[in-house]
Amino acid sequence: MTSDYYVDNLRVDERTNAAAMLSLFGALVGLFPVAIVFGAIGYVEVGGRENERGSGIAVAGLLLGLLELIVLLTVPLILIYAR
Repeated sequence: MTSDYYVDNLRVDERTNAAAMLSLFGALVGLFPVAIVFGAIGYVEVGGRENERGSGIAVAGLLLGLLELIVLLTVPLILIYAR
């Protein structure tokens, strides 16, 4: 995705970070390792680049991936100790 904005009458392309989008996609399909790794990469990359956006997408993917990991680790423990 791109959107244009102008700085001193020069057109600048603003792009959504690919790692951030991959992170959110990974989190939505249940690939939490992909979501965590690419969420962190995307967040760092967006912070260092002026004409990229997607830090919110990267954070969302990262948090959803971490939530999936926590659920994956705690649900079996709860089921084992609930006997």
